[in-house]
Amino acid sequence: KDMLFIAGGIGLAPLRSVINYCRHYRDRYGKIDIVYGSRSKEDLVDFPEIENVWCQEDGINLHLTIDREQPEWDGHVGFVPNYVKELGFTTDKTVVMCGPPIMIKFTLAGLMELGFAVSRLNSSEHWITSVLAEIAAMLKNRTSDMIHLVHQSYGVPGVQMQNQKGDLSCT
Repeated sequence: KDMLFIAGGIGLAPLRSVINYCRHYRDRYGKIDIVYGSRSKEDLVDFPEIENVWCQEDGINLHLTIDREQPEWDGHVGFVPNYVKELGFTTDKTVVMCGPPIMIKFTLAGLMELGFAVSRLNSSEHWITSVLAEIAAMLKNRTSDMIHLVHQSYGVPGVQMQNQKGDLSCT
Protein backbone atom coordinates (compact mmCIF):
# COMPACT_ATOMS: atom_id res chain seq x y z
CA LYS A 1 0.00 0.00 0.00
CA ASP A 2 1.12 3.55 -0.67
CA MET A 3 2.06 5.61 2.37
CA LEU A 4 1.98 9.34 3.04
CA PHE A 5 3.92 10.56 6.07
CA ILE A 6 3.34 14.15 7.15
CA ALA A 7 5.49 15.71 9.86
CA GLY A 8 5.98 19.15 11.29
CA GLY A 9 8.94 20.23 13.39
CA ILE A 10 10.00 17.70 15.98
CA GLY A 11 7.05 15.54 14.85
CA LEU A 12 9.45 13.80 12.48
CA ALA A 13 11.18 12.10 15.43
CA PRO A 14 8.31 9.70 16.25
CA LEU A 15 7.61 9.06 12.55
CA ARG A 16 11.25 8.34 11.76
CA SER A 17 11.12 4.78 13.12
CA VAL A 18 7.90 4.04 11.19
CA ILE A 19 9.45 5.46 8.01
CA ASN A 20 12.60 3.39 8.55
CA TYR A 21 10.44 0.30 9.11
CA CYS A 22 8.72 0.89 5.76
CA ARG A 23 12.13 1.43 4.15
CA HIS A 24 13.45 -1.82 5.65
CA TYR A 25 10.41 -3.80 4.44
CA ARG A 26 10.23 -2.02 1.09
CA ASP A 27 8.58 -5.01 -0.61
CA ARG A 28 5.49 -4.62 1.62
CA TYR A 29 4.83 -1.00 0.65
CA GLY A 30 4.20 0.86 -2.56
CA LYS A 31 5.16 4.46 -3.07
CA ILE A 32 6.21 6.39 0.03
CA ASP A 33 5.71 10.14 0.18
CA ILE A 34 7.10 12.18 3.05
CA VAL A 35 6.03 15.78 3.60
CA TYR A 36 8.12 17.44 6.26
CA GLY A 37 8.24 21.06 7.31
CA SER A 38 9.86 23.20 9.96
CA ARG A 39 10.41 26.85 10.74
CA SER A 40 13.86 26.93 9.12
CA LYS A 41 16.41 24.67 7.44
CA GLU A 42 18.33 24.50 10.72
CA ASP A 43 15.21 23.17 12.46
CA LEU A 44 14.80 20.20 10.08
CA VAL A 45 15.42 17.13 12.25
CA ASP A 46 17.92 14.59 10.87
CA PHE A 47 18.46 16.69 7.73
CA PRO A 48 21.72 14.89 6.74
CA GLU A 49 19.96 11.50 6.82
CA ILE A 50 17.00 12.90 4.91
CA GLU A 51 19.23 14.44 2.26
CA ASN A 52 21.85 11.68 1.95
CA VAL A 53 19.77 8.55 2.50
CA TRP A 54 16.00 9.00 2.08
CA CYS A 55 16.29 11.25 -0.99
CA GLN A 56 18.47 8.68 -2.74
CA GLU A 57 16.08 5.71 -2.45
CA ASP A 58 13.78 4.57 -5.22
CA GLY A 59 10.09 4.79 -4.45
CA ILE A 60 10.49 7.48 -1.80
CA ASN A 61 9.47 11.03 -2.61
CA LEU A 62 10.47 13.68 -0.14
CA HIS A 63 8.72 17.05 -0.02
CA LEU A 64 10.45 19.52 2.31
CA THR A 65 9.23 22.97 3.24
CA ILE A 66 10.21 25.71 5.66
CA ASP A 67 8.00 28.47 7.02
CA ARG A 68 10.08 31.48 5.98
CA GLU A 69 12.46 32.20 3.13
CA GLN A 70 16.17 31.82 3.80
CA PRO A 71 19.10 32.73 1.54
CA GLU A 72 20.59 29.20 1.62
CA TRP A 73 17.24 27.44 0.98
CA ASP A 74 16.11 26.72 -2.58
CA GLY A 75 13.23 24.41 -1.67
CA HIS A 76 9.57 25.06 -1.00
CA VAL A 77 8.59 27.84 1.40
CA GLY A 78 5.25 27.67 3.16
CA PHE A 79 3.27 25.86 5.82
CA VAL A 80 2.74 22.09 5.76
CA PRO A 81 -1.10 22.12 5.47
CA ASN A 82 -1.01 24.36 2.39
CA TYR A 83 1.86 22.39 0.87
CA VAL A 84 -0.05 19.11 1.25
CA LYS A 85 -3.01 20.63 -0.61
CA GLU A 86 -0.67 22.03 -3.32
CA LEU A 87 0.87 18.60 -3.83
CA GLY A 88 -2.62 17.15 -4.33
CA PHE A 89 -1.97 13.52 -3.37
CA THR A 90 -4.24 10.73 -4.57
CA THR A 91 -6.62 9.49 -1.90
CA ASP A 92 -5.51 5.84 -2.04
CA LYS A 93 -2.64 6.46 0.40
CA THR A 94 -2.57 5.62 4.09
CA VAL A 95 -1.65 8.81 5.96
CA VAL A 96 0.44 8.89 9.13
CA MET A 97 0.92 12.33 10.64
CA CYS A 98 2.65 13.86 13.64
CA GLY A 99 3.35 17.47 14.48
CA PRO A 100 2.03 20.49 16.31
CA PRO A 101 -1.74 20.34 16.99
CA ILE A 102 -2.43 23.38 14.80
CA MET A 103 -0.64 21.73 11.86
CA ILE A 104 -2.57 18.51 12.39
CA LYS A 105 -5.89 20.36 12.55
CA PHE A 106 -5.41 22.22 9.26
CA THR A 107 -3.71 19.32 7.47
CA LEU A 108 -6.56 16.96 8.39
CA ALA A 109 -9.03 19.51 7.02
CA GLY A 110 -6.96 19.85 3.83
CA LEU A 111 -6.75 16.08 3.35
CA MET A 112 -10.50 15.79 3.76
CA GLU A 113 -10.94 18.57 1.17
CA LEU A 114 -8.81 16.45 -1.18
CA GLY A 115 -11.23 13.56 -0.60
CA PHE A 116 -9.35 11.41 1.90
CA ALA A 117 -11.59 9.20 4.02
CA VAL A 118 -11.19 9.64 7.77
CA SER A 119 -10.35 5.91 8.05
CA ARG A 120 -7.13 6.50 6.04
CA LEU A 121 -5.89 9.25 8.35
CA ASN A 122 -3.74 8.49 11.38
CA SER A 123 -2.42 11.37 13.46
CA SER A 124 -0.76 11.63 16.82
CA GLU A 125 -4.00 13.02 18.28
CA HIS A 126 -6.01 10.08 16.95
CA TRP A 127 -3.39 7.66 18.26
CA ILE A 128 -3.48 9.25 21.71
CA THR A 129 -7.28 9.10 21.69
CA SER A 130 -7.12 5.37 20.87
CA VAL A 131 -4.55 4.72 23.57
CA LEU A 132 -6.61 6.56 26.17
CA ALA A 133 -9.71 4.56 25.24
CA GLU A 134 -7.74 1.30 25.56
CA ILE A 135 -6.37 2.33 28.95
CA ALA A 136 -9.87 3.21 30.14
CA ALA A 137 -11.14 -0.21 29.07
CA MET A 138 -8.28 -2.02 30.82
CA LEU A 139 -8.61 -0.10 34.06
CA LYS A 140 -12.35 -0.47 34.62
CA ASN A 141 -13.27 -0.36 38.31
CA ARG A 142 -9.94 1.27 39.20
CA THR A 143 -9.10 4.84 40.02
CA SER A 144 -9.07 7.25 37.09
CA ASP A 145 -6.44 9.63 38.46
CA MET A 146 -3.79 8.45 35.99
CA ILE A 147 -6.18 8.75 33.07
CA HIS A 148 -7.01 12.34 34.03
CA LEU A 149 -3.29 13.14 34.25
CA VAL A 150 -2.55 11.63 30.83
CA HIS A 151 -5.53 13.39 29.28
CA GLN A 152 -4.61 16.74 30.81
CA SER A 153 -1.00 16.36 29.67
CA TYR A 154 -1.95 15.76 26.06
CA GLY A 155 -5.05 17.94 25.99
CA VAL A 156 -6.69 15.82 23.32
CA PRO A 157 -9.79 17.62 22.02
CA GLY A 158 -12.99 15.60 22.13
CA VAL A 159 -11.73 13.06 24.66
CA GLN A 160 -12.79 13.17 28.28
CA MET A 161 -12.12 10.44 30.80
CA GLN A 162 -14.58 10.25 33.68
CA ASN A 163 -15.02 8.14 36.75
CA GLN A 164 -18.70 7.25 37.05
CA LYS A 165 -19.51 5.09 40.09
CA GLY A 166 -16.03 3.58 40.00
CA ASP A 167 -16.10 2.82 36.27
CA LEU A 168 -14.03 4.59 33.66
CA SER A 169 -15.59 5.70 30.43
CA CYS A 170 -14.39 7.48 27.34
CA THR A 171 -16.73 10.12 25.96
